[in-house]
Amino acid sequence: MFSLFFGLYQYLFETPERNVVIVGLDAAGKTTLLEKSKSIFSGADGIPASQIVPTVGMNIGRMEAHGVRFLFWDLGGQRGLRSIWAEYFSEAHAIIFVVDAAAEGRFGEARAELDQLLASPDLRGAPLLVLLNKSDLLPASYLTSQLEASLGLGEAGGAGAEGGTPREYRVQAVSALRGDGVESGILWLSGVVAGPVTPEEEREARHTRQ
Repeated sequence: MFSLFFGLYQYLFETPERNVVIVGLDAAGKTTLLEKSKSIFSGADGIPASQIVPTVGMNIGRMEAHGVRFLFWDLGGQRGLRSIWAEYFSEAHAIIFVVDAAAEGRFGEARAELDQLLASPDLRGAPLLVLLNKSDLLPASYLTSQLEASLGLGEAGGAGAEGGTPREYRVQAVSALRGDGVESGILWLSGVVAGPVTPEEEREARHTRQ
């Protein structure tokens, strides 16, 4: 009995919870990614892809991966909704930026949004996971060269260090529909953001659960 309660205590008070914003252009597959992640890590069936509609506002998802409890904020990507992204940056521990790898005509737009996002002081140093969705439709060589170059990943002012603050980042080819690469990407993120929970975070988490 003691071990049961001790295990529950560890889960409630010692498992770190990290907030992650999921952003990207409209139709990039952000919500499909969130639902697939929920099915992989929570064992619960997500919303079928055929029933997913464009996000207006925000979707929320909770799951645990590799000892980290995640709270995902899936934010709408339509041009008129992108202005609300910044409202969540100050509470975000990490960023997932989803790109439609098959929409070459929108790479410039995606890069502009990514550059603006990474310039935010509220996200300074926050780990970045770039997911190249619909990668199953393209040759792997294209994903690892032309697409990354188009997004400016690794360049000054891009995914690397800015203002002297290092940023860990990873580019992962995925298929949100099939699930290819999704687990690997989320597990990398959990390993990066896992860390000691501050007393303030523990008090906030306890208050949220009450």
